[in-house]
Amino acid sequence: SLIASIDQGTSSSRVILYDAVTLRPVASHQVELQSATSNPQAGWSQMDAKRIVGTVTDSAAAALAAAGASASDVVGVGITNQRESTVVWDKRTGDPLYDCILWHDARTATTVSALADELGGQDALRATCGLPLSTYFSGVKLRWLLETVPAVKEGFESGTALVGTVDSWLAWNLTGGAGGRATRHVSDVTNASRTMLMDLTTCGWDGGLVRALGVGAAEGALPTIVSCAEEIGRVDGGPLHGDAAHGEDWRPAGPSSHLQAVNRRRSRGGLE
Repeated sequence: SLIASIDQGTSSSRVILYDAVTLRPVASHQVELQSATSNPQAGWSQMDAKRIVGTVTDSAAAALAAAGASASDVVGVGITNQRESTVVWDKRTGDPLYDCILWHDARTATTVSALADELGGQDALRATCGLPLSTYFSGVKLRWLLETVPAVKEGFESGTALVGTVDSWLAWNLTGGAGGRATRHVSDVTNASRTMLMDLTTCGWDGGLVRALGVGAAEGALPTIVSCAEEIGRVDGGPLHGDAAHGEDWRPAGPSSHLQAVNRRRSRGGLE
């Protein structure tokens, strides 16, 4: 039996298959994403969100082929991903309403400066969310999208748009996407903690933070926050069909297949 690790990064997507007992790597495949990244202006960096999903699917298929295995051999699927990068999409069609704005994108510098002046300094929200006001974090990227991209604002106002970090985008697509029977819109707590919208004490979305960042229109489109050690859904379609997803501290206990959020990149030195 195998564990599939989805390693979704800024420059590539990779799927590594590990022996579920010994945890030794069995096979892997990697697909580059640099060709899917654009820089429309100095300091801007964005990525074709559909290519993110496509490269994960292609990597999974190739890794399974290299191992001579199929989805039925996989007892669990984990996700580790680039943090803070933000996607907004139409839940009816699954189409992104704008490119994924990457974690290192600096287009929100003016927004961050204005928020610091308005709220009382760079650390005005740190006591609740644990983070300083910065271009890195998803909340300010979301505000830029709301203020700048008409389709995003219209989508939130009509209730047809969803927003999430890359783990959410992958989980939503892997568990069925638009029209799926059991599609999950979730984010694991470690990704949610990098949005500036989560209260570190309650591990839930905080209305005060949402209002402070000016993204109230999107509050109902945020994913459900889940732990790093639980089944978050079952893969519906593609090379990992039928497998289930789990969080980063999950260990396989039997022959069922699951999808889990495994998020240790950058902050905890995970797969790169």
